[in-house]
Amino acid sequence: MYEETGALFANQVMVNSGRDHIVLDFSTGIISDHTTGKLLPIQKRIALRPSNALKLIQTLSGVI
Repeated sequence: MYEETGALFANQVMVNSGRDHIVLDFSTGIISDHTTGKLLPIQKRIALRPSNALKLIQTLSGVI
């Protein structure tokens, strides 16, 4: 079914969007270092169309 079933615990998520997409960047630590302005590594990035992001919101709302 799935080749990779491992999971990472995400402490932070940063959301960016454009006209036709929404991007979720997940990190196990703080994404931005405010003292240096450097970004820490992003472990996983997920891009969604707005319609699929809405479905994700609806699904998460039903679970939380």
